Amino acid sequence: MFRKSLLPNELPGDTIRKLFLRYALLLFCLGSILIGVNSQLMAAPQAVDSLSELRGELREAGKFYKNGEFRKAAEIVQQVQLDFEKLPAEAQKDRRRYAALAEVLRKARALLELEGLSIRVAKPVEASKPVEQRAATQTVSYADDVYPNLKKRCGDCHVDDRQGGFSMADYALLMRGGKSGTAIFRKNGSKSPIVERILAGEMPPDGPSFPAAELQTLIAWIDQGARLDRKPDPEPTNQAITTNRDLPAADGEVSFAQHIAPLFAEQCVSCHGNNNPRNDLSLATYARMQQGGDAGSLWEAGQPNASLLVRKLKGLGDGQRMPLNRPPLSDAQIAMVERWIQAGATFDGDAPNQPIQDLATAMRLKTASAEELSEERQALARKSWGLVFAGQEPEFHASDHFLLVGNDGQELLAEVARDAESLFDKVGKVFPLRSDSQAVKGRLSLFLLPDSYDYHEFAQMVEQRSVPPDWTGHWATPGLDAYLVTLRPRNADDRERFETDLCRSLVGTQIELSGAFPKWFVDGTVELIHDRVFKRSRRGRDANQLLTEAFAGVTKPKQVMDGSLPPSQAKLLRADFVQNLFRKTGAYQAVIEEVSAGADFTESVEKQYGKPPEGLMAQWLTSKKKGR
Repeated sequence: MFRKSLLPNELPGDTIRKLFLRYALLLFCLGSILIGVNSQLMAAPQAVDSLSELRGELREAGKFYKNGEFRKAAEIVQQVQLDFEKLPAEAQKDRRRYAALAEVLRKARALLELEGLSIRVAKPVEASKPVEQRAATQTVSYADDVYPNLKKRCGDCHVDDRQGGFSMADYALLMRGGKSGTAIFRKNGSKSPIVERILAGEMPPDGPSFPAAELQTLIAWIDQGARLDRKPDPEPTNQAITTNRDLPAADGEVSFAQHIAPLFAEQCVSCHGNNNPRNDLSLATYARMQQGGDAGSLWEAGQPNASLLVRKLKGLGDGQRMPLNRPPLSDAQIAMVERWIQAGATFDGDAPNQPIQDLATAMRLKTASAEELSEERQALARKSWGLVFAGQEPEFHASDHFLLVGNDGQELLAEVARDAESLFDKVGKVFPLRSDSQAVKGRLSLFLLPDSYDYHEFAQMVEQRSVPPDWTGHWATPGLDAYLVTLRPRNADDRERFETDLCRSLVGTQIELSGAFPKWFVDGTVELIHDRVFKRSRRGRDANQLLTEAFAGVTKPKQVMDGSLPPSQAKLLRADFVQNLFRKTGAYQAVIEEVSAGADFTESVEKQYGKPPEGLMAQWLTSKKKGR
C-alpha cells in the first residue's frame, strides 16, 4: 500500500517526459547540496575528490539549466562527461556513487537533448576500461555476481515473467534465449545480444539503466565462458513461501488459505496468473481455478486420481509435468493437494476472487510466530538496503517493536530506538497499538537514511517510484514486510520532524495491516492521531482558510474518497471528516475493532453510525458548506 504521487492525466506524453527529466536533474542538484562525503565508502582521497568535484560541477550545470541558460549547462555537462570517462579505477570501485553519477549524467544528457543540445559520449565499454580489466582478471560467479544483477535490473520482465519468450529465471533458461534467438555468445561478451541491447539502451526499457560496473561483470562472465558455478541462494520474498514446515499433519485438515494458496502462489502463478495465462488456465484466484482452462476442469471434487491438477503435478498423461521449468513438488506437497481435493476442494478464505498471493500473505502474517516474521523482515531489510547501498552491509539494532537499519553505528541506532519506543508508548495512549498485531508482531523495520538523496534513491530502487521532493519519511506494508523509512535525526531541532514522520508511519502501518480499511480512512486517521499525540489543533486562521478553499472545490463525497483532489486538499478534508467520525468515540473504536476482526468496512460504519460512509460524508459536506 504505497502512497502514490499523481501526474495530471491531461498532459501529453512528450510533456510528461520532459517534466520528469527536468525534475530528475533538479532533484539531483538539491540532493548534491545535501550529500556529504561518506569516507567509509571511498577507497582513496583521490577518488573522494574526483567524484565530489564532478558532483559539484553538475550542481552548477543545474543552476544554469534552471535559469534557462541551456548552452552553458551543456558545456559543463559535456566536460563532466569527458572527466567521468577518464575517472581512475579507484573511483570506479565505489560502485554505488559511481553508478549514481552515471545515471544522473544519462538523465542530464536526455534533458539537454530535449533542448536541441547533444552531449558526446564515448562507447560505454571503452569508458569503463579500468573496471573491465579488473573483472577480467578475476573469476566471475554466476550465482554471486551475475544472477543477482540480472534479477535486480531485469527481473520484472524476464525473471518473474518471460516477456518476448525470454526468461532469466535460471541458468538453463538464460542460455536458451528467447524468440529472438540466443542471448549469450560464450567467450564473446561484447558481441552477445544481451549486452548489445543493454548498450543500445533497449534494456531495461524502464527504470534505472544498467550500471557500468555491473555490465562489465556480465561481459567478463561471458568472456570467461558463461559457466554455471552453482545455483543462486534463494532470495527473501515479500510473498508467503510454503515449506515442509507449513504442511499439515498427516491426519490434519488441509486449508486452502493456509496450505494450498501459498503453494500455488509460489509455484504456479508466474505462468498461470491473470496476464495471458498458459492454456487459458489461471490460478490467480480460487474463482478462476474453478473455471478451468483449455484442457477442462482443474479438479473433480472427491476424486483426486481423476483430477487434471494431480495428473499434471505427477507428470501423468499428455504434456509436461508441472510446474514447468521448476523442480517437481515433493511427494508430501502432492499428497496434500490430493487430500484437499478428496475433502471437496473447498475454499476457506475471505473471498473467492481474492488474489491467492494476498490470501497466502495474509494467512502467513496471522500464523507466523513473532520470531519467524522478524527473521523474514530482517532478510527483506538487508535486501532493500543492498539495492540502495550496493555492496554495503547494514547495521541492525532490535528493540521491542522496531528493527533499526542504518550505517551510523550502534550508539546512534540504540538512541533512536529509545526515542522510537517512547513515541510508541505515547501513540498507544491515543490509538491502540497492539504488540501482537500484524504490524509490529515481527517488529517494524525502521530505515534511517543519511540524506535526502539516499531517501529518494530508496523510493526509486526499492519501491520503483518517485516521491514528492518535500517528503522526509513514509511507510509501506508490501506483502510480509512492514517498514518505515525516514531521514535520520541529526540534532535536537530535527527531532520534531523525525517524531512526526514516525508517528504517522506507526499509525499508518498499524491500521493498514489490521484490516481492509479504505485509503481515505487510513489517511484521515493518521492525521487525526498525529494531532492528538502532539496536542495540535487544525483550527486557526490559516488552517480554516485552507480548509475553506478545499471545501470550495468539492461537489460530491467521491472526490474526497477517490483521490481526485490535489493531495494537500484531500489530506485536510479527510482529516476533518475522520475527526467528525471520532466525535462518537465508541462508534469509531467499534469500527476499528470490527473491521480488524474481518467485518466489511462499509457495513460496519452503517451499523455504528446509521448511514454508509458516502452518506455520512454527504451530510458532513452539506453542514460544512452551510457554515456549521
